[in-house]
Amino acid sequence: MLTNNKHIFFIAFLLTLSFIMRLCFNLIFVGIESLPGRSSIDAPDENKYHNMAISIINGQGFRGKAYNPPGYPLFLSLIYNIFGLNTFAVRIVQSLLSSIMVIFIFYIAQIAYDKNTAILAGLISMIYPFFVYWTGALLTETLFIFLYVISIFFIYRFLLTKSQLWNIVGSFSLGLTTLVRPVVLSLPLFILIFYLLNNKSLKSCLLNIFIFCLIYFSVLAPWTIRNYLIFDRFIPVTTSSGINLLAGMNKQVLNDINMSGKLTRGALDEYNEYLVNLDENQRDIEATKLAIGYYKKLFKENPLFIIKVMWKKWKAFWNIFPSNRGQLAKVMSLLSYGLLLPFFILGCILSIFRKNTLLIIFVILNSVIICLVYYANIRYRFPMEPFFIIVASFGILFIKEKLINKIPNV
Repeated sequence: MLTNNKHIFFIAFLLTLSFIMRLCFNLIFVGIESLPGRSSIDAPDENKYHNMAISIINGQGFRGKAYNPPGYPLFLSLIYNIFGLNTFAVRIVQSLLSSIMVIFIFYIAQIAYDKNTAILAGLISMIYPFFVYWTGALLTETLFIFLYVISIFFIYRFLLTKSQLWNIVGSFSLGLTTLVRPVVLSLPLFILIFYLLNNKSLKSCLLNIFIFCLIYFSVLAPWTIRNYLIFDRFIPVTTSSGINLLAGMNKQVLNDINMSGKLTRGALDEYNEYLVNLDENQRDIEATKLAIGYYKKLFKENPLFIIKVMWKKWKAFWNIFPSNRGQLAKVMSLLSYGLLLPFFILGCILSIFRKNTLLIIFVILNSVIICLVYYANIRYRFPMEPFFIIVASFGILFIKEKLINKIPNV
């Protein structure tokens, strides 16, 4: 256990060393002069977000498009407004956000489990290779998981204190998270279930749920209303959901189940043959229709095949080795995520009947469901990895305790 002084020292240690590691990575491996899409990170999408941010700065806005969510381009434009078109400034800010996130992982683990689990989860998060790696990319990952983690922390604080302020801050933060990446659009449903299970008074619970939903959807509302005015239909965040749904179920997958989880937009036959010539609004509509049509057909003709597809997606989601990265990334994944995976499985089993861990399980479950319905990809798994580390830490300490208990006293 940590005393107050040791607690403060440990938090300072986590924050300082986390930031130094991330800063050194960006200085040495990414470089101060690295341009978007041309760094060692090898992320072509950097150019897209960089150009969107410049468009915002120049007063051109998003140019009527909603294929990408607005959160990250706005984040970039804010930094560019302060520091100029300095991509290294973005990487420094992302390094700081990632380092602060480590502290919040520590506190979530302490609330959900205990202080020893929190210490281990904090130490693992501090050195976790992919947390460090993504700070060097002008992509949504770092900002998204930072907002995601603090949102869950605020909700846990609300559970502990019953202060409505935390409920408001948590729902507001989760709204911002959704505007960065809409894969958490379904998470509020799990949070509402979590509230119901953790509140003895139905009246109080309904009030909490109402306030949460009011704030959450108020954050999304300006962007959703803007989309409706431009596209004349309800689009909560992006026009990319149809393509992502089609990437998970299409005619290539029907012909070869091994293609599940491997197809991106440009690799889809349906996209190249038909959708490529449509505007983003109509493409989203038609892609959704195609994907739902495939699912309906399978439900009627061969429901067993759907189970096989889901199994393939499940394996792609939990895959240890990234399929679109180099050998170094595969080694990194094996020695970090791969080593933690058995302990995570054990931690999940041990956490089933622990009331405080239910929210973490819901976060993980939400990520898995998105993968099974949409496009199975390791990148969709990354946002839940802070919570993966927390559960794995609990599993590691359980094994450690059992081994110590087996050692006879001399």
